[in-house]
Amino acid sequence: MTESKKTKPKVKEESPVKKVTEKNKKEKIAKAINGKTILVAAIVVLLTFITTAGFLIYKNNESGFVKRVAQIIPYPAAIVDLRFASAFSYLDQLDIIKNYYQEFESADFNSDEGKEMLSDARKDVMNRIIEDAIIAKEAKRAKISISKDELEKEFSDLVTSSGGEEDFASTLKKYYGLTLDEFKQKIYKPTFLREKVAEAISGDEKIDAAAKSQADEIYEKATEEKIDFSKLAKEYSQDPGSAALGGDLGYFSKGKMVAEFEEVAFKLKKGEISKPVRTIYGYHIIKVTNIKGNEIQASHILVKVRDFNEWLEEKKTELEGKKYLGFIPALWQIIPTK
Repeated sequence: MTESKKTKPKVKEESPVKKVTEKNKKEKIAKAINGKTILVAAIVVLLTFITTAGFLIYKNNESGFVKRVAQIIPYPAAIVDLRFASAFSYLDQLDIIKNYYQEFESADFNSDEGKEMLSDARKDVMNRIIEDAIIAKEAKRAKISISKDELEKEFSDLVTSSGGEEDFASTLKKYYGLTLDEFKQKIYKPTFLREKVAEAISGDEKIDAAAKSQADEIYEKATEEKIDFSKLAKEYSQDPGSAALGGDLGYFSKGKMVAEFEEVAFKLKKGEISKPVRTIYGYHIIKVTNIKGNEIQASHILVKVRDFNEWLEEKKTELEGKKYLGFIPALWQIIPTK
C-alpha cells in the first residue's frame, strides 16, 4: 500500500479589504492625534499671547501694538459696578491727550516735567472712563438716550461755531489726531450724554424752585441803580472759578459755553444784565461787560441747583465702599496710573 499524502492545512489569507480598512483606521487615529496636538498647541500659543499682552497692558505698556490687541481682546482697565471700562478706551483716550500735549505744548515725556504731565494724564483719563461708565448706567436707568438726528444737529452746530468743517477738521487732525467722525463718537457723544444726565440730576423740583427764588432775588438787587455787579458776584455767586474775580469769565466766542448760557449772553448789549438763565449748573445772572468782534466779555452770578459733580463724587465714594458677594469690588481700577 502506498502511504497516503498528507495534505497541508490551508492558510487563511486576510481579505485585502480588511487590510485597507485597518490601515484607514490607523491613519484616522494618527490624524486625530495630530489634529488634537495642533489644537492644543494653538490654544497654548493663544493663551500665552493673551497673557503676555495682558501683562504688558497692566505694566503700563502703551505701544500701538498693545492698543491694537486691546481693540480685539476686551481687557478691562477698570470694573465699575459690574461693568467693564475697556483697556482700549483707556489707551485710545490717553493717545488723544498725548497727541495734544506733544503737538500743542511740545511735551517731552522723557523729561521730568513730561513724566509728571503723563502721570496726570493717565489719572485724568482713568477717572474719565470710570465716570463715563457710571453715567452710562444712570442714563440707562433713567432712560436717557441720544438719537442719531439729535447728535448730528448738535455736532453740526458745534462745527459751525468752531469756524466751519474745514478749519475744525484741520484743528482736530493736528492737535488730537482725530477725524471729525472720530471726535464726534469718541469725545462729543459721551460729553453730550454727560450733559443730558447732568441736566436730569439737577432737575429736582424742590431744589430747583429754591434756587430759582434765590436767583430772582439776586437779579432784583443786580438791576438796582448804582449796584456793583462784581461785589454781588463775590458775595452770592457759587461758581468757585469766577466768584473771587467778581464773576468775570473773560472773553469767549460761541461754542465755548453751554448752549442755554450762550443763547442769552450773545443777545445782550454791553452793560445789560439778563434775567436768571437755567443751565445744567443752575441759574445764571449774566452781565456783558464788553464786546470785541465775535467775542464777548461777560460776568455771571451762579446759583447752583443739585450739583452734578457732587453727585458723581458721591456715586464713586459709594462704589468704593461696596463689594459684591463680600469680596468683589464694585469699583476696581486694574490698570495702574502712575
